[in-house]
Amino acid sequence: MKVPLSWLKEYVDITMPPEALAHTLTMAGLEVEAIEYIGADWGEDIITAQIAHLEKVAGSDHLSYARVNTGTEELGIICGAPNIKQGDKVPLARVGAKVGDLTIGEKKTMGYHSQGMLCSPRELGIGNDHSGIYILDPATPLGQKLVDVLGEVVFEFAIKANRGDLSSIIGIAR
Repeated sequence: MKVPLSWLKEYVDITMPPEALAHTLTMAGLEVEAIEYIGADWGEDIITAQIAHLEKVAGSDHLSYARVNTGTEELGIICGAPNIKQGDKVPLARVGAKVGDLTIGEKKTMGYHSQGMLCSPRELGIGNDHSGIYILDPATPLGQKLVDVLGEVVFEFAIKANRGDLSSIIGIAR
């Protein structure tokens, strides 16, 4: 069973590092098989941004040109995702960011200068959806490192059949 650390913290005051917590839980009989650090590879250059302006790219049936505000600067981004609109808050991979095996660079396409990439859940490694850009909560502050907004530690527990009391978040928190 996979359990995010943030969920456990809703029930228990946890101050120790994830590795120490995993060791403590394992020694107490609740085996932690793995610890997953979601967002650990996002780095400093994947941040939150807001779409300030969006227009269709002339001569293309699917590309849009977005002006995105990071809180400190405005950048132009070419995007093929159909789900974004002006005002949306989105993950922005700035020039130099590593997204999977890809290093983001500046690019000129159809007369538009792109200074980064807006990211889908699949590109971020947080889901399989590649049909559109991940839309962040409207209350998300601009210019924040994405790992500080969406990063998470997830524990994978080996729950034995005779431990039905551990088959829920509350059971594990106890």
